[in-house]
Amino acid sequence: MKQNTVVIGLTGQTGAGKSTVGESLLRRGAAWVDADLIAHDVADNEKVCLADLALEFTIDILNVDGTLNRKKLADIVFHDKAKLRRLNEIIFPYIIRAIEAELARAGRRAPLYCAGCPDPVRERL
Repeated sequence: MKQNTVVIGLTGQTGAGKSTVGESLLRRGAAWVDADLIAHDVADNEKVCLADLALEFTIDILNVDGTLNRKKLADIVFHDKAKLRRLNEIIFPYIIRAIEAELARAGRRAPLYCAGCPDPVRERL
C-alpha cells in the first residue's frame, strides 16, 4: 500500500448505505473494496474454508457440486448462538485475509480507498 494512502472504513447493518457512500467516493477517484462481495466469494470459492465448514457442520451444508448450500447452513447456525459464533470463528480468518489482499491491491491503484464491511467483519479487522 502507498505510504500516503487514506483508508475509509464504511461499516453498518445491511441497508445502512455503505454501498451508496462507497459508490460516491468511487466516482471521485477512490478505490472501492466491497467486503460483502469478498465474503460471498470466500464462502463460494475458498475450498479449504468450505472443507473446514463441512467438518464442523457436516457435509449436508454442501450442494452436490461442492458449493455452499447457504440455506442449509443458515438453518443450522441462525437458531443457535454457539453455532453462529463457531461459523464466524471459522470463516472470518479467510474473509479477513481476502479483504487485506484486496486492500493491498486497491492501495496501489488510488490514494484513497474505502472498504464496505458488515459489522461482524469490522470487529475483527
